[in-house]
Amino acid sequence: MFEKIEKTRKKTLILVTVVWSIGIICSIYFLVGGLGMNKSDAKYMRTLSLIPLLIAATIHKSRSDKYAELFRLNFFKEIVGNNDYQISFENSVGFGSAEIKNWGIVPNVNYAVCKDAIRGSKGQNAFLLCQMDVVGRDRLEGAPLWFSGIYLIFKLKESSKGTILLRTNDNLREEKKQSQFGFLDVKLNAYMTGKHKFDEEIHVYAENERLVQILTESRMENLLKLYKHFGYRLWMGIVDDELHVAINATSGFFLPGLMRPVTGMLLEKQKKSMNDLKQLIDMAAKID
Repeated sequence: MFEKIEKTRKKTLILVTVVWSIGIICSIYFLVGGLGMNKSDAKYMRTLSLIPLLIAATIHKSRSDKYAELFRLNFFKEIVGNNDYQISFENSVGFGSAEIKNWGIVPNVNYAVCKDAIRGSKGQNAFLLCQMDVVGRDRLEGAPLWFSGIYLIFKLKESSKGTILLRTNDNLREEKKQSQFGFLDVKLNAYMTGKHKFDEEIHVYAENERLVQILTESRMENLLKLYKHFGYRLWMGIVDDELHVAINATSGFFLPGLMRPVTGMLLEKQKKSMNDLKQLIDMAAKID
């Protein structure tokens, strides 16, 4: 199976490399040609220099999308698409930075993008998984891209209008250590659930006390299991009738880049990643 995918990857990489090389050369040609011209003509030449780059970017995206579709059809569906899961793949999702910031699940959002989405259902529950990258505000120390991982939105059966943020001890320690996050951009109050074990590990912030009641004993137990499994990488919350789970993981879960040769070893690694995602979905289903 991987020989066919690898052959397509190589062809795509060669085409993209050639297209970008030609685009850059043409762009430089127009820029150099504009030197010494009057302001009006020089501005026109600078505008022309952008056209080859735009063409290269369009071809790059088109060919990369086709490669991604081939990879998914020949590999991902074999792993995820079975009787338990009904899935489809999408290159983009219907929300952006503003929504992600308003949800408040992941803090310190200046800009965020979600891509390579898997939309599906398990039993009666619908879910959306995507690869998410978050660029933080200027006050963040270190690299601006502080979060790169997976984001799960899992539809709960019980409707509850409002926001609950669940901050683990690891979340709070990270904030205190790095002074990175003003995580409560959404103004919420702190509440105790009365379950000592849960309150020791996870801190609840909600719009009102009524919302906290949806954290049943069974849900709290399974939220703890989720935290124990993913640890410090995990961010959680409930927005209206949806469970949101973000897991910070530097390696891509969904699709390897064009520069990575497709081998049996790579596919085994991707298979493990997809099995991790299946486990996440299963654990989320238990929370409902």
